[in-house]
Amino acid sequence: MHCGINATLTQIRKRFWIIKGRQLIKNVLGRCVVCRRLHGKSASEPWTTLPTNQLTTSKAFETTGLDFAGPLYIATEEGPSNRKVYIMLFTCAAIRGVHLELVADMTVESCIGALRKFVARRGPVKTIISDNAKTFKRASLELQKLEKLMENSKIQQYAANGGINWQFIPERAAWWGGFWERLVRTVKGCLRAAIGKASLSKTNLEILLTEVECVVNQRPLTYITTDSNDLEPLTPAHFMGEAKLLGGEGFTTGGSNLAQMWHHRTNLMQRYIKRQNRVEA
Repeated sequence: MHCGINATLTQIRKRFWIIKGRQLIKNVLGRCVVCRRLHGKSASEPWTTLPTNQLTTSKAFETTGLDFAGPLYIATEEGPSNRKVYIMLFTCAAIRGVHLELVADMTVESCIGALRKFVARRGPVKTIISDNAKTFKRASLELQKLEKLMENSKIQQYAANGGINWQFIPERAAWWGGFWERLVRTVKGCLRAAIGKASLSKTNLEILLTEVECVVNQRPLTYITTDSNDLEPLTPAHFMGEAKLLGGEGFTTGGSNLAQMWHHRTNLMQRYIKRQNRVEA
């Protein structure tokens, strides 16, 4: 077995000086069967092209990826035990914007309810792509039934069921949903790190999710250069017309409980922003 090109060339030059020796050694080592078997690169699957729905110019959320994240736990008034809740994540395939909805469970009713709220706020959706979860499959069938029932109705174009093409990725092929799985990881991991063991109410968690959504939508989509004269990097918020996240301005007077709740949520938000910046770095 031979050493590398540099090591072999060094040993040969102790006795001989070969013209164009480096190129000659490279050719010889490239034909060595033993070296090729031990150091040869294994075959790799060629990269495929990106789907057209991620490259075509379109309105925000016309093609949407959908997934659940969680569970998270919220405080209840009934007793000391916490209750499970989940995050329903919508992400645009083109501009990579994110929309978060808090749902009580992973049932068909919760899925359709969150979808109706999403469409009412973000506009009509042409295509929804999700994995093969039973909840999504059943929800797709329910939407088809509702659409047939409302074919002759004045509310045919109602956002919950009008003209949505629901697609599923192949089974056992989770990488097909990579464009939403990456954002699930970002939101879920940073949110858990920000909340820690804190027990929030449903209202406070919904407020925090809305602020988290704003932060994620302001992450840069383009390369950030070191040139101070360069343009501001594009973010999903630019395409969605969203305002920048405000600072920590809040209540300084009034009831102590209200001010304490505000500062608590502000601290959680700042922790999330710091965590998000470390993930992107």
